[in-house]
Amino acid sequence: MLIMNVFHDSGYRCFKHFYFEKVCKQLCYLFPKVVSYNRIVELERDAAVPLTLFIKKALLRKCTDIRFVDSIPLCVCKKQRVHI
Repeated sequence: MLIMNVFHDSGYRCFKHFYFEKVCKQLCYLFPKVVSYNRIVELERDAAVPLTLFIKKALLRKCTDIRFVDSIPLCVCKKQRVHI
């Protein structure tokens, strides 16, 4: 579940590239017994429901206090990009 969670936050579009480039090379110290890509795809199916429940409980819970959005103005070089 941790690998799937990191993948969704990583910016990679392809899970296979993420797994080989990030998990197997850069995060190997966190996962010393890393499994093959085919096995991780099989395990991913089993972890889909628990991950969905985790996201629903932990990340999508109701806001209980006041939140503010940062409203710092950003400079743009072309005026056409102001309303994008």
